[in-house]
Amino acid sequence: LPAHLPAIVGRCLAKEPGQRYESTRDLARDLKDLLGPGSGPATRPSGSVSERRWAGWSGKRLPAVAAAAAVLVAGTAGGMWYSRPSTTSAARAEAPLLAVLPFRSLSGTVDQDAFADGMTDEIRGQLGKLSGLRLLSRNAIGASADVSLARLSAEHGVGSVVEGRVRRDGNRVRIAVELVSASNQQTLWSDQYDRMLDDVFAVQSDVAVRVAEALQARISPEERARVDKRPTTNVEAYGLYLESQSGHSSYRPDSNLKAIGLLKRAIELDPAFALARAQLAYRTFFLASGGDRATAEEGLRLAREAVHTDPLLAEAHFALASSLDQVGQVAQARTSYLRALELAPSKSSAIANLSILEANSGHYDEALRWARRGFAINGKGGNDYYHLLLPYLQLADAVSVRGALELAVRRFPDVPRLQIMYAAHEHQQGDTPAALARIRRLSERFPQNPEVTIALSDLAYVTRTPDAERMTEALMRGGADRVPGGWFVTESMRTRFAYLLQQRGDATRARDLLAQSERAADKLPDDHPAHTIERAAVYALQGKRERAIALIERLTAPIDVVVILDRNPTFASIRSDARFQSMLTRVRRELDAQRARAAEGGLLDLTRLIGAY
Repeated sequence: LPAHLPAIVGRCLAKEPGQRYESTRDLARDLKDLLGPGSGPATRPSGSVSERRWAGWSGKRLPAVAAAAAVLVAGTAGGMWYSRPSTTSAARAEAPLLAVLPFRSLSGTVDQDAFADGMTDEIRGQLGKLSGLRLLSRNAIGASADVSLARLSAEHGVGSVVEGRVRRDGNRVRIAVELVSASNQQTLWSDQYDRMLDDVFAVQSDVAVRVAEALQARISPEERARVDKRPTTNVEAYGLYLESQSGHSSYRPDSNLKAIGLLKRAIELDPAFALARAQLAYRTFFLASGGDRATAEEGLRLAREAVHTDPLLAEAHFALASSLDQVGQVAQARTSYLRALELAPSKSSAIANLSILEANSGHYDEALRWARRGFAINGKGGNDYYHLLLPYLQLADAVSVRGALELAVRRFPDVPRLQIMYAAHEHQQGDTPAALARIRRLSERFPQNPEVTIALSDLAYVTRTPDAERMTEALMRGGADRVPGGWFVTESMRTRFAYLLQQRGDATRARDLLAQSERAADKLPDDHPAHTIERAAVYALQGKRERAIALIERLTAPIDVVVILDRNPTFASIRSDARFQSMLTRVRRELDAQRARAAEGGLLDLTRLIGAY
């Protein structure tokens, strides 16, 4: 074998994620280097017999070895999903689409309703572990069991539906389950389980297996083992877990704190209850969404504990990915999202978050690939259109983008972020006055919406409107350290306000603010382009031209090119530098390459997903 091939394979299999290849494109380059500038004997110099023998062998056999190595690596840690469409992903697109409707409680009490909700979620979770099925998300179905099967079939392409009824009497549980064809409402499979409460996990596992068998979906031995594994042996701990999941919104801090208290009690009863640990970590992640770094670090610690408790639990890896993303460890977050999706291929929240992560990293073709996959199993609502069109905005031609945006805002006129995206498209096409007018109208309709307020401030800053300073200062005081990376401007509010102060001659206040921004920027991770831009913005305004340019030259991902190039006033002092322009040329080439890949993979044709536009 080639001398360096074991090193390449060893890097693919490294235990620490940071020691592996960042993407399969990097792997491809190493394999090509292994082949050399040519791959035939004519490229080898004359030499010993062994050298000549190697030259002949390499020309005939090394491409096959390299291909085999690439396939081996693609099969580990979801690399094939990240790089290229594969036969596996293509096959998954044709897998049966299944919906699990909310199970009905026949007991009629609040706690029994919560138990029925928990059963629904757990059976949905078990089915979500199977790669032979696609699972419609809970958001697409809603909270009511009274859902039109014909609508699920027509609007979402659902082939079959799982329905159930639950009655609990003390420690006895009776569960009736049916698998029904969505198109003709014929029963494909049904069963009734009369069990003790501590045997309810076996029911959940059996339902998942029987449904898969009825739909002729293959279950691998690894999937079967994960489905059969009990989340806990403690019935009381499980009851507390179900209570924490029912009616306690993660988005409302008071409700979230109540759920966290229930989960902590469950973990005290069973420290090995990894699912409860994963939910505790994820809810802590939500608590940190206001920018509390200490809480974010606590969420990260809890997520790592959950993964350590059960390395094969998708929810634990999802919580870890969310926390890693929150603290700016983007590469590690990507790896954890991919691992979560290996273990639960239909986990729509992981698909959506990974799509956003790739878009924020400037990997728009990969973001679009994941967004398309999520769109097919979600409710095709306004937020789903947002995830789909976010990368599409950067890759498709202007006519196609405008058509898709008009369709989205027509279907969902009350979703502000779609209008913000439309304004971003207008700004990108050079019609900034139209974009500003659109956002001002939106602000009148949604005066309390923070996304709208920030978008309006961004455009006011870019166009230097009279109210730009007032809006920027208000947002700075409300959250100066928010992560940079908006629709129209990338740097933080503090840095923008410093620029505005500079422009009106208040150099002392501007200098103090930039010193604060520099200290904050130095704490940001190095692997996110938006963070690099934040540092460069600070240095540009401080007059540290060489430091700003050195950071700009590091940019490779096509993020916010139009903003930096044409309209963001922060970079006016360095925009004419040849090195700045060289970076823009390099980044444009990468964006063109992404467009070509997306077109080649059929990602830019949205008609099958959203219809004609």
